[in-house]
Amino acid sequence: MTEHEHAIRIAVLEEQIRGVREQQKSHNTATQARFDELDDKVDQLIAMMNRGRGAYAASMALAGVIGAALNAGAGTKDGALGIVWVDALAGSVRPMINYCFFAAYLLIKLCQFGMLMNPALPWQPHMTVTEAIAALWTPDDMGIFSAIIAFWFGSRALSKFRSQKVE
Repeated sequence: MTEHEHAIRIAVLEEQIRGVREQQKSHNTATQARFDELDDKVDQLIAMMNRGRGAYAASMALAGVIGAALNAGAGTKDGALGIVWVDALAGSVRPMINYCFFAAYLLIKLCQFGMLMNPALPWQPHMTVTEAIAALWTPDDMGIFSAIIAFWFGSRALSKFRSQKVE
């Protein structure tokens, strides 16, 4: 390969690097704008929750905004970077974190159930299975599971609706 061919290849690579950098800058600008918009929505929802009106609805809306922010934080429009193993690893992170947290949550609830069924201290009341389940399923648990369902299924349904509306 001649020196001229090497110079041409270097020039082509430099041009490609400039193009990638420009794309990255425009993507970063667009992503920052989306996060700024979501930040404003979060502030509005927190203010609504603090006023005490519609706290449950506002917390669900907040969970939806957080889910949308997590979905919007990916690298490209579809979230793929173009490197197969990196895309596969990135695609498995959120589900694995969900599975780990669900396993930890389940373990904690099972331990609590065992403690309610067989109290360790003499002054703790012994509960029936129904009473223990009712004591374990709190409004906080309902909120956690509502947020998870809204994130995994609600954001997908909204994405499908938006894509059908555009086409």
